[in-house]
Amino acid sequence: GVGREVEKFIRTRRCAGRFCWSIDLDAIRKAELFDGKLAAVTNVDDFCEAEVIARYKDLADIERGFRVPKARSRSRRSSAGFPNAFAPAR
Repeated sequence: GVGREVEKFIRTRRCAGRFCWSIDLDAIRKAELFDGKLAAVTNVDDFCEAEVIARYKDLADIERGFRVPKARSRSRRSSAGFPNAFAPAR
């Protein structure tokens, strides 16, 4: 989540009994080295780099394909198979 991402760049401590925080500029600089880059880690030894990236992209396409119908199904109510599912209580 966002909280964990922020924790990478914010350092907290207690100062004279108060809560203090600072921005870790060194951590930000290190993270910026990966901006716009894909880092893939795998335990598959028999694929070359190009095959790993191709499989990752295929997986991302499949996941994106599932996300669209799922988002659409949330946006409209469906009573398929349940004709009285949205009928008012009597």
